[in-house]
Amino acid sequence: MKGVLSCFPLKLNTMTPLFRTTVFSLVVLTLIIAGVPSLLHHFGLLHFPASSWNTAVPGVLTFFLGLLIYVLCAKDLAVRGRGTPALWNPPREFVSRGLYRMVRNPMYLGLVLIATGEACFFQSPSLLFVAFLMWLMFHVFVIFSEEPTLKRKFGDSYLQYCIKVPRWLPRWPE
Repeated sequence: MKGVLSCFPLKLNTMTPLFRTTVFSLVVLTLIIAGVPSLLHHFGLLHFPASSWNTAVPGVLTFFLGLLIYVLCAKDLAVRGRGTPALWNPPREFVSRGLYRMVRNPMYLGLVLIATGEACFFQSPSLLFVAFLMWLMFHVFVIFSEEPTLKRKFGDSYLQYCIKVPRWLPRWPE
């Protein structure tokens, strides 16, 4: 394995957090935007009906709102947190600026909004169910893994943050 990886001119640990975040994000977003709908279509669970304006416009707006939220959060984790959204390379610094001032999990909300926008655009109950499952998986992960890890890593500053900032429903900062 070492011989195969040595042919790449860039080593993962020498790349900037912003570059690593960009690569990670392209993979994640491709899976959510194209992979999941393609898989559902392959199994006959998603058809591509002619969208009406009633679902196409809200779907596109929701999709792009989710994408914007994800990109802003990914940038903050890379630049301010000096890490990536990936579990194997988390931010080194605690990020509580930007959208993280309004909600503790804006990146996850962005991904759920992307899937919800697709569901609306394609008029797809199965994609809406996938969006719900994504949120449920994120919720379980946040409760049982992410929050305990952040409490251990950042201590009182994270506990104070949890008191001030809601987990899922955004609130304008005071």
